[in-house]
Order: sequence, then C-alpha cells, then structure tokens
Amino acid sequence: MCEDNGKQFCNIENKAAACRFVRIGGSYQPVISGSRDFQALIDLDDAHWEVTSLSTTSLRADKRFLDFMDTDKNGYIRTDEVRNALRFLMDAFSDLSDVDNAESVIDLKKININTPIGKEIHSAACTMLAAIGKNGAESISLEEITNDAEIKKCSHCNGDGVVTAADDDETDTAKVIRLAVKSVGSAQDLSGASGINAQELSDFTALASSYIAWVEDGMARSEELNPYGEATAELAALASELKSAVEKFFLSSSALAFFEDDPERLAKREIVADVRSAGEVGKLLDETAIASPEKSGLLRSDAVLNPLWRDKFKKLCGYAAFSGFLKDGSLSEENWRSFLAGFAAREAYFNSNPAVGKFDGVEIDELKRLIDPQIISAVNTLIQQDVDAGCALAGSSKLLKAVILQRYVLEFLRNYANLTELFKIRNFSMLQTGILVMDGRHFTLAVPVVNVAEHKKIVASSNICVAYVEITSGTAGAVAKSTVAVAITNGSMSNLFPGKRGIFFSADGKTCDARVIDFIEQPVSIPDALKKPFLNLGQFVNKQFDKLVSTQSGSVQKELGAQLSSGKPAVPQGGNANGTMLLMSGSIGLAAIGSSVAFIAKSLQSVSFMTILGVLLGIIVVFGGPCVAISLTKLYRRDLARFLEAAGCALNHKMRLTFKLGLFFTFTPRRPGSMEEELFENKVSKKTFFCPLAVSLIILTAAAFCAAGFFGGVKFLAWQSSRKEQQKTAQKAEAKTGIPAQNGKSDAKK
Repeated sequence: MCEDNGKQFCNIENKAAACRFVRIGGSYQPVISGSRDFQALIDLDDAHWEVTSLSTTSLRADKRFLDFMDTDKNGYIRTDEVRNALRFLMDAFSDLSDVDNAESVIDLKKININTPIGKEIHSAACTMLAAIGKNGAESISLEEITNDAEIKKCSHCNGDGVVTAADDDETDTAKVIRLAVKSVGSAQDLSGASGINAQELSDFTALASSYIAWVEDGMARSEELNPYGEATAELAALASELKSAVEKFFLSSSALAFFEDDPERLAKREIVADVRSAGEVGKLLDETAIASPEKSGLLRSDAVLNPLWRDKFKKLCGYAAFSGFLKDGSLSEENWRSFLAGFAAREAYFNSNPAVGKFDGVEIDELKRLIDPQIISAVNTLIQQDVDAGCALAGSSKLLKAVILQRYVLEFLRNYANLTELFKIRNFSMLQTGILVMDGRHFTLAVPVVNVAEHKKIVASSNICVAYVEITSGTAGAVAKSTVAVAITNGSMSNLFPGKRGIFFSADGKTCDARVIDFIEQPVSIPDALKKPFLNLGQFVNKQFDKLVSTQSGSVQKELGAQLSSGKPAVPQGGNANGTMLLMSGSIGLAAIGSSVAFIAKSLQSVSFMTILGVLLGIIVVFGGPCVAISLTKLYRRDLARFLEAAGCALNHKMRLTFKLGLFFTFTPRRPGSMEEELFENKVSKKTFFCPLAVSLIILTAAAFCAAGFFGGVKFLAWQSSRKEQQKTAQKAEAKTGIPAQNGKSDAKK
C-alpha cells in the first residue's frame, strides 16, 4: 500500500549518518530497508524517529520480544532501548543477513566470536546443541533453544552440576556414582534421575575411607575381637538372641532366693492362654523366662526349657567354647556374665562402624579400588563439565534474545522508526489487533484499549470516528473479553449504533464475537458530512412533533378520564349521537384544512418563484452551511497520529488521514466474479477525491429543485384560487348592476 500512497523520497541527511526518508501521512519518516540502516538509525536524532515511546500493551508481538526490548520493565519501549537492541545484534553477529530475512534459526558461522557477547552466545549454542544430542551442528533454531525438556534429558550436560549413571553402565565412574547414591544419598538431576554432585562425591569418599580404615583396624585386632576363635561370630549371635530370656531366668531365680523367708510375697500365679490361639501362646512364651526359676540359680541344660529358646540354648551348649562355662551341665549367672564379657571388645568395635549396612555386599578390595584418586578425579571431571555447561547455558538467555531479536526486530522498526507496516495490503502490523466485519464493511484499524475513558479523552481531538467494540472469545466456562478501539474512516454512520453486533478476526487467526459498546461520533465521509445536519434537523423536528402529539394526547386522555370519573356522559345521548358527532367533527376538520390551504394560498399569491427558491436556499445555507463546513474541516483535519497516541504511542509528527487512507482502513470488499464491480472500483480508486463530492452536490441540487417545484405548485394553486374568487366577485357585480364583466383573459391581465 505504501507504493500506492504517494511516498516521496528525499535526500534529507542527519549530521551523524546519511538517511533516506519517505513521506507518509504528511510527515517524513526514515526508511528501514534492512540491517544496513541500523547504524544510521542509531545515529539518527530522536526527533526524526516516528515513534519515541510505545506501550507494550499496544503492540501485538511475541511477549519474549517485548520483554527483551523493555529492558527496564516499565511497560514502555523507548528509543534508547531500541538502540541498545540494535547494538546488541551488531555485536552478536558478524553477518546480519538473517536479520534481514527474519530467520528464527541462528547460523553459528555468522556469530561474531571476537566480541564478548558473540563468544558467550556461541558457547551457549554449542553447549545446548550437545545437550540435545546435536553436537557439531552448524545452526540452532528457536524451537531447539526453548526445548527445555530435551535439554534436561541430558543429565551430564544440563548445567545443574549433578551426574547420573545408567544401570547398565559398568564403567568405574558409573559404579562410583551408583555406590555413592546408595551410601550417602542422592541429588535430583534436572532430568529427574538420581545422581550426585560434588558434595555427595566428597561425602562418599570420606565415608568409604573411614569404612576401609575401620575394617583394617578389625583385621589388626582379630584375636581381641574373636575371643572364642572361629566360632565367635556364631556364639555372639546366639548370645544376643538368648540374652533376654536367660536373664529373665536369673532374675526370677534370684527373687526366689531373696524372698525365701517370706514366700507369700512372691507367689506363683497362673497365667493362662488359649492353646488354640497361636498368637496368645506365642505372646505367653515370649514373656516367659527360658526355664522355670530355681532357688539354686542354676540353669540346667536338661531342664524343661521354653520352646522358643530351647533349640538355640542347646545349640549354644554344644559349642566347645561355651561348654567351659557349664558346670555339671548347669549355667550359673556368674559364668553367664563372664561369657558375655568376652564379647565386650567385639561389641564396641562393631558399634563404631561408620557405615553400617551401607557397603554390604561390597568387597573391601573393590571399595579400595573404587576410591582410587584417579577414578574419583574422573567423576569430579564429569561434575565439573556439567557445572561448566551450566555456565555456558547461563548465556542461553542471550542466545534466546539474539534469535528473538533476529526474528522480529526489522518488523518492529517498521512499526516504530517508521509506520510503513501499517499501510501494507493484506498484512497485519504490530499495531493492529485484527479486522472488524460489521455493516457490510471491513474495519482494519483496530487497537487494544485498556481504559476506555482515558482513551476517549485523547482520541476525541483526532477528529476520527471511533467505535469501542467488546470482543468475546473462548468457550463456555473460559470466556475472555477485551475492548478494542476501531477507526471508522469511510462510508456512513447511519446503520451503526451501540449494541450492534459483528465478528472480529484477530491477527492470530481467531474468530470472535464483537459488540459495539460506545462511540465517538465524527464525520466519516463527504456524503455523510453533507447529510448529517439535515438528518439532525429532521430528527429534531420529528422529536418535537412526537412531543407535541404526546402532550395533546395526554391532555385528551386526561379530560376524558375526568368526565368518566364524574359520571357525565362524554357524548350526547341518543342512537345517532356518535354518527352525528363524527360528521360534525369531520366537517370541522375539513373546514379547518380548507381554511389552512386557502390561507397558505393567499399568503403565497404575492410571492414570486425566485423568492421562494431564495428562501429555500437561504434555509439550507443558514442551517446546514456551518455544520457542513465544520464537518468538512474535521474530515480534512483527521489525525491518525492522535488515534495511535491514544493507544499508548508517542509520535513525533502528525499524520493526516486522507480520504484515500480512509478507503484503505474502512472498505466494502469487492464482490467475487463481478467484472462490472471491479471496473467500477478501479474508477473510484482513481477519482477518490471528486466522486463523493460530485454525487453529494447532485443530490442536493435535485433536492433543491424538487422543493422549488413543490412551492411553485403551491403558488400555482394559490393563483387559481385567486382567479376563481375574482370571477365570483365579477359575477356578483354583474348580477347586481347589470353591467357585463370583462372576459377571463382581461381579468387575468388585470
């Protein structure tokens, strides 16, 4: 559309760098042909930018792009922030051709690795490619950069400092990682697997070393820790199991001896259990000593023993190392204590185990091999590589910024430094939210509105007719509503009103319901401006007439109601009363109409045709002239810049909304398959400025002649009525005097 809107190039030059400018909407705006103009734009004075500040809410763009542009997060993008974005791209890339093509893929060969920013972006790209299994690739796309799931899957290169090991990995490093997870715990990797970081590896090494030292100490103290030889371990296990039951026996036996002189204080009471219940029997046996107490305090091996402990005690007595503590097949409490004392050093040793159960099943020699410094160093290297990858991935935000700016910055500049994108056919600019289809027309200039009241204060001075439209999208249960301001720049307002419905096609492809909720009424076309004052006058007269009729009707109804309430008849009695009254009323009405017509005829008899036509034109000029002049002035002074400023843009220059641009933003689509319509539209497009005015003037001229004809006809009727009156007067005079009157032609001449 820019080529059709009369762009005029000039050789305006800025002091710092040469710039070409193009005239759009009455102002010169810098040309942004590609990345080669970036430096000139950076050096260009802010006064020559078309926009100096822009609300992020007024732009239809990728939110990530807006976040990268709005560096101070205040909701507005200023020229200094745009300059910083351009400098960032110029530092990041040695070749900006992909910026010109709006590519969403970064070519690693075009990154400038000689600058700190470029080097960081290149490192982040390589690390990310390795993380997603594309090590050595020469390009990376926006989708790959933002694919967090794929990056997290690579546990050894996702930057969290945690390394994991697969179950089927039999390398020494994998064995160390798995054993460390088992012994000291794990850290959660971004991939979701369990692994270890530097702290877990350090804890594992220390624990394994302590455990090895403990095992070696036990080997050195073998005789001390095994007082009963090879059977020490088995004897220790049996002693541990029998200890409670045997000590219950010695305690009960000691009590019998203690209360020997007063046996009633320690009586044997029956404790019963249902022999059919294994649970009750088991509980009873567990609470009972290994044998019935004896005053002698000796536990005889041939005594009747508790079934729970009988076999284990007999097994214990069968060991040669234990038989030395028996005397005549009996075990005294003193010998039992001596037997247990032999395990004291062993018990203390095992209680000092630093890794109880943590290295079960691992041979000590294998453990020694796994904590070899070389293997531990290899695991540390893996962890450090992951940490280094995290440092590289820290630059992923700059990598994402680079690809986002590369994709959108050129389009943004053509909606900021200049507004060429706003005038492209079949293309949405970042400033447009969609197309409103209503009243058989397309309205393409629609911008989002946050506060309607504040928007109306600003946009009212733009002289542009604006409709505020409520957009409803979504489904039941998830309905979303928003408001847009739609510029009405052509056609007529006669069929638009609050509450009128239509549809709205958003720029992202959604179809939504639309409803007009408010208007700022301004003239939208020349015919509309010419008709508006007379339509307003007609509406005023119609309103006053309706008011008068309503008042008179109310008075009649009130009077009739008063008569009915007083009991007085509203009409005379009699069968023909109604008919008589109707005839009388009709006669009176006809007489009144006749008198009115006669009065009008007599009044207009002496008025000439030119006088009537002059009065008519005078009324048109007096009542319609100022309104038409004001409307035409407003049409000429429509300011597109003020409309955009109401949406949160800060523009440097006015942009006059011409009649031709009005046809661009509001139009009736061409009917398909109609050659006649196509030819007609081609003619209209070439005579945009004259056709509406010519048609309107023809209509007004025809209306004036019609009105003049009407009043001429009224005057002719008045002349005919006057002639008849003269003839009647002459006939009366002839009858009275007997003198013949002159003929009608003479009378007419007189």
